[in-house]
Amino acid sequence: MMSTLEDLAIREMSLLDHANRTVGLMEEKFRQLREAGVFAESAAVHAAYVDLASPPTSSLEALKRAIFMGWYECAEPGCFTGIGYLSRDMQCRAQTLLDSAYDAGLVDAEFAVMLGWYWLIADYHFKYQATARVVRYLRKLDPQAYTRFNFTRAALEGRGQMGNYWISLACRNG
Repeated sequence: MMSTLEDLAIREMSLLDHANRTVGLMEEKFRQLREAGVFAESAAVHAAYVDLASPPTSSLEALKRAIFMGWYECAEPGCFTGIGYLSRDMQCRAQTLLDSAYDAGLVDAEFAVMLGWYWLIADYHFKYQATARVVRYLRKLDPQAYTRFNFTRAALEGRGQMGNYWISLACRNG
């Protein structure tokens, strides 16, 4: 049975909760999370998002979350997020799906705003996995567009760590 977006968001937040409960230096936290299976679970959640983003489902929301998880693994240490050791194959597949969504005109305004920020913070995540067409697109995006986009807490809640991240970045006053 395929997971739902809601199920995956709950699993994803459990990863963060586990990471928040670890103690010690970064290396010790990484060891604890690896041994507890948290990173294996994060890879499973990421793979499930990629599967939901793939045809026939082709969920844009699942793609947003899969791209976020891949990017976040590069941008923030896994000992703080519970996201680590994601499958390289799944990350490449997510990038291919992003290329297909872009080519089909399915990248909505929210996703474009997010991608612009991701590019600013960790462009290297995309340079080695994304298609040349997507890299050209990302280079044109305004990384500060999130300051003008109408992100709301209500629209972001329940969307896993991606939602939490954007609430903390773009919804400082509500």
